[in-house]
Amino acid sequence: MLNVLRCVFIIIGTIIGAGFASGQEIAVFFNRFGVLGLYGIILACALFGVIIFWILYVTAQKNIRTLDELVGNHKILRFINSAFLLISFCIMIAGIGAFFEQQFEISSFVGAFVGATICFLVFSYRYKGLEIFNTVLVPFIILGILLVSFGKYDLSALDKVKYTLQSSFTNHFLLASILYVGYNSLMLMPILFTLKSYDLSRRGKVAVAIFSFLILCTVGVALFRAIGLFFPKILAFQLPTLKLASLLGPTAKFLYGFIILFAIFTTAISCGYSFLEMNEKNFMRKNLGLCVIAFLLSGIGFSGLVNTMFPIFGYFGVFELLVAVFRGKAPRGELREKERRYE
Repeated sequence: MLNVLRCVFIIIGTIIGAGFASGQEIAVFFNRFGVLGLYGIILACALFGVIIFWILYVTAQKNIRTLDELVGNHKILRFINSAFLLISFCIMIAGIGAFFEQQFEISSFVGAFVGATICFLVFSYRYKGLEIFNTVLVPFIILGILLVSFGKYDLSALDKVKYTLQSSFTNHFLLASILYVGYNSLMLMPILFTLKSYDLSRRGKVAVAIFSFLILCTVGVALFRAIGLFFPKILAFQLPTLKLASLLGPTAKFLYGFIILFAIFTTAISCGYSFLEMNEKNFMRKNLGLCVIAFLLSGIGFSGLVNTMFPIFGYFGVFELLVAVFRGKAPRGELREKERRYE
């Protein structure tokens, strides 16, 4: 059971990242569709559950060791996946810098340096670092989101705020849900391969999928409800949930700021570790290079990530999932034969 919980925390830490904890993802992908967005959240969480079980099951059954082996070592897919993980990691380091500047009035470069250094140390322990980091931080993130989601709010608090809802990347809640699952899968799928080390039974794999679904659905619906109280005016703020926390008082705002920081870190760790695992030769040298590059590029900021880059990469994520499903249905020996052809 302990291994099941560790797997669940690693998965949740990968999906509930900065965009989720800040409320931007929920607002952009689901709240804009009203009650249909609620169905969209449930659908997305169910799809995550199916993907989690299927990847864990098929990789164990067919002894598939890497994502490249599952999707056929497609150079284009590999490039897109690596690019997404690299860009996301750099943006998260920039986000850590921005947090330090906003909360403590410390230079963003100092904050970015601290963030990059912590990531380097976590990556140095490879998978164990990822496991410990998520096991410690994820429960706090979940608790913080739930406390803010069920706070008692003055519904007239944002009456004077002016905000016009911008045009969406899609007008259909089903497509929004699928794209949400798609781009998150670009981060999630490489992480799922690392869970093979736990050697879970079939019942354990089912438990991981179900617990992941239930937790994601609970925090997603709770956040959807809270943001919906002030939608769309809440989108006038880059961090909607931090604004919600501020309505509960300065202490709640200060503490929830750290919840967002924890979520930025879990996203950064998941993206960075997945990137390094996909390019694992000379691991420590690439670890250092990755963290140095992210620090140097920390001035780019991360506004617009959820609204523009994530939906675009969502299509690539859906395509990668379809390729994985198609190849996953192939006979066990056929995967090996196809892999030789690509090589």
